Amino acid sequence: MRREFGPYLHEHPLRREIIATAVVNYVVNNGGISLMSRLSAKSKTGLDEALAVYLKADRESGAGERRRQVLESGLAAQAEHEALLQIEASIEAQLHW
Repeated sequence: MRREFGPYLHEHPLRREIIATAVVNYVVNNGGISLMSRLSAKSKTGLDEALAVYLKADRESGAGERRRQVLESGLAAQAEHEALLQIEASIEAQLHW
């Protein structure tokens, strides 16, 4: 999309909404549906700050690459699920408010 429509992305009238949807989908897909409410309650901040802190920790920990490795490893479903949960637990453990 960026190659073909890159010059138009900054002008799109729904740019903010598209970005927000993509970010929320990423966080929910990886951290689960209750992650944001847990983070917001722990941090006593708004969802925007909790999202920013989670995304920073996700990026700095290399979680995306670790998830990819787990998903490509051929583990049984239960073992894969547990490995992914461990990744998320490690991210939450390193969050600092």
